[in-house]
Amino acid sequence: MFEIIFSLKFAFGVIVGLAAFSIRASMQKNQREKKEAECEKQRAQHERQKSEQKKWFEGQDVKNPENQLKFIDKVTFRSKKLMNKKEYPVFAKIEKHLRNKKSGHRIMAQVNMGEFIGTIGDGYWQDKAFSSINSKRVDFLIIGPWGYPLIAIEYQGSGHYQNDATKRDKVKRMAAEKTDIYFLEIFPGDTPEQYLAEIELVLDGKSINPNEENDTVNSQSK
Repeated sequence: MFEIIFSLKFAFGVIVGLAAFSIRASMQKNQREKKEAECEKQRAQHERQKSEQKKWFEGQDVKNPENQLKFIDKVTFRSKKLMNKKEYPVFAKIEKHLRNKKSGHRIMAQVNMGEFIGTIGDGYWQDKAFSSINSKRVDFLIIGPWGYPLIAIEYQGSGHYQNDATKRDKVKRMAAEKTDIYFLEIFPGDTPEQYLAEIELVLDGKSINPNEENDTVNSQSK
């Protein structure tokens, strides 16, 4: 009788233990599944946020023509003077001088340096150097009959001494001089006779096609 009772108790204990183990395992499984579901939910939310951020940044990318149209559509534009009242008389004097010279030389205003200067070869330093000058402008540019740049001109009015203008001009000068383009600075106190004489002196020493290597410069200049 004692053995039967013992066996029954043992069997009951085993059943209870197995039941407790099963319940505990089930609870752990549920907790694990719940945690995995929560993690998956967080991953999905994170992916949605990344997708929304990417979409937002793509919508702000000014290099995208569609965005450019969108940005332009949202504002009102106005035309503005290409040259100020101090620069224009200088431009007009040089333009008239070149026209009377009848040598085929032309003067242009507000020209991006990346349009007439390019690096030779491709590479890291070439890209950095070109980016340093690409968006910088010279006030005037004199070109020869075949379109080659000969003289870059900066009119040093009052605005040229604001912020880091002096450093920017130093960058322009270095780039111009490395391409054999004469860098001429005209100051408010200079007379037309002075800067026209200097221009004439430079042009007399320049050939029509001063630098054949310009034909092989980095295509970034286009």
